[in-house]
Amino acid sequence: MLTWPKYLDILLFLICFSGATFLSSQTNALKYQSSNQSALGSNMSSLKGVFGTLGNPGNIAQSNTSFSFLATSEQRFFLGSLNSTSIASIKKIGAYDYLGVSFGSFGIDEYKERRFSVSYSRMVAQNISIGSTAHYYLKSIQEYGSEYDFDINIGLNSELSDNLELGIVVFNILSNQNKGYLREHTEMATGISYLISQKVNWLLEFRTNFSDHTSFSTGISYQIIDHINLQIGTNSLDNGISVGISYKLNDKWSMNASSRSNQNLGVSPGLSLLYEK
Repeated sequence: MLTWPKYLDILLFLICFSGATFLSSQTNALKYQSSNQSALGSNMSSLKGVFGTLGNPGNIAQSNTSFSFLATSEQRFFLGSLNSTSIASIKKIGAYDYLGVSFGSFGIDEYKERRFSVSYSRMVAQNISIGSTAHYYLKSIQEYGSEYDFDINIGLNSELSDNLELGIVVFNILSNQNKGYLREHTEMATGISYLISQKVNWLLEFRTNFSDHTSFSTGISYQIIDHINLQIGTNSLDNGISVGISYKLNDKWSMNASSRSNQNLGVSPGLSLLYEK
């Protein structure tokens, strides 16, 4: 039987989790994201390279590095016990191929969801790349046991012109309403990345689960100087502003700090550390 303090922790978590689920019937894709993605309106379709392991796997092969590693953490709604943490890595394994792996953890000590992922991405034409990610989920509730589930995402990236790119990702293509909220709906995100100038990039994205949920997000990235990049964004799920700042420490290491606000639940600060070889 749960002790009283643990009961209060779980009750507080479920209240916040239910609020987030009410805003989005398919919250699963947004649980694990980097602070860069969070700052740009929770963009899941347009960010390239290692960010594709947490969003659009079709973007992974658009990387210009042979190896990348990303570690990120977001404290949800300033609750000390509610955290989302992810680590991800990609490696070039051929002239046109990339392999990626990632691990994510979301929840509190008494209620925890973990995600293990493997991604594959390939350039199939000069301006087109595709990819797929397989996720394995393990959900555990203290003193009540564990259960597991899985899903598969597929994605595509196409350079339409020198300054315009299209990203499409389909989450949970093996949806099954009998499996609970992790597999309840298939969701698709379609986004464009428009390079306004060499310093300003504008991202737009539309997401839908083809049933009862649609959302829109947008973000702008501005390279103010060589080592500092500013981001600002918003989405119709949070109905708040997200901001971020990236600082390039040296040729291989960079870090990003973000803050995402939800109109009903509060502020979620995040931090990411990126290594690129």
